[in-house]
Amino acid sequence: RRSFDKSKPSFAHVVVSDDHGKSWKLGGVLGDYTNECQVAETREGDKSGLLINMRNHWGRGGVAEKSGKRLVARSTDGGMTWGAEKMDPGLPEQPCQASLLRYQFASGDRKGVLLFANPAGAGRKDLTVRISLDEANTWPVSKLLVPGPAAYSCMARLPDGRVGVVVETLGYKKLSFTTFDLKWLGE
Repeated sequence: RRSFDKSKPSFAHVVVSDDHGKSWKLGGVLGDYTNECQVAETREGDKSGLLINMRNHWGRGGVAEKSGKRLVARSTDGGMTWGAEKMDPGLPEQPCQASLLRYQFASGDRKGVLLFANPAGAGRKDLTVRISLDEANTWPVSKLLVPGPAAYSCMARLPDGRVGVVVETLGYKKLSFTTFDLKWLGE
């Protein structure tokens, strides 16, 4: 926020280090009504980039036509600047933090895989996982992972290749842990 007034819009941003975490600096700042973001590295041909996926608070700002989908933007300079954020048509948004995970890069005949998880049901419920095989341009497969109340989540690739997910459940009263493998998503 540009002020400490929580009624004012927030702005997603990144903090970057070019020396393996010895020092940090503010990177690119995104637009109004964005926050609780996650970043993943992308590849477009032989070029690396970054994708930022952000909670969309435009509905809170009174602009309904800009709400209902996650906001995303891309960077080609390590997060120092970002392209214009846009709504991702494949990612429904119940304003809530979400998880984004680079599972693997493409190599040989192996596809690149990005995973996304958020509550897809009204009122923060039904944590759903989606997969992209084209650098987050589309999300063709989705599966319900945690039915019922579900809010903030965090995904990580486990040593055996499964994906572990920690998620708030039971109306914020419990942290639950579950796992899945890519075969569950049809890969």
